[in-house]
Amino acid sequence: MEIKVVNRKSMTNNDLWDCAKLLGESFQNEPGLNWLCPDDRRELWFVETTKLILSSEKSELITMNDENGKFAACALVTPPHFKPKVIAQMGWLWGVWNQCGWSVVAKTFRYLSKSEKAKKPSDYCLEFIGVSDRHRGKGLSRKLIEFIRAKTGNDKLFLTTADPKNVDLYKHLGFSLIHKEYFSEIAVFAMRSF
Repeated sequence: MEIKVVNRKSMTNNDLWDCAKLLGESFQNEPGLNWLCPDDRRELWFVETTKLILSSEKSELITMNDENGKFAACALVTPPHFKPKVIAQMGWLWGVWNQCGWSVVAKTFRYLSKSEKAKKPSDYCLEFIGVSDRHRGKGLSRKLIEFIRAKTGNDKLFLTTADPKNVDLYKHLGFSLIHKEYFSEIAVFAMRSF
């Protein structure tokens, strides 16, 4: 499968919506997203969040396309010292509040305050990774992570998950658990590859 790197300058509207749709599908049973955002608003949340992440010139959407050119898998990666500009943050705030509601905005901030504690400023961050249902079990997550590591030249890749089942998967892919945080009905696991 072809791997494609999309950044702010090369992103199309189709890339944005295809990414949001795939991530919404991939995170359908993820406890953190179920707590954060209702199913019928999840794709809209991913659209706004993808736009925010890709507002930085160095952030990237990395996709694997199937034989039909459709997204089979995708990952959003932010660079070290990632901090979106205020105008991008305000765009996200307005978009999520307008389309998903104030409680989703508040829960997103709460999740971030818990999940980012173990992140170092020098870390690359695997913000999201998702594989379409029909392509699961084919090693696409591994291929994307290997590609990201080779591209960044840095094995120190940070991620969080609120799905306890993902912890063993990420350990198998070379990550170690570095922090665990409990709040509300969920646990957040922070992991880093070494």
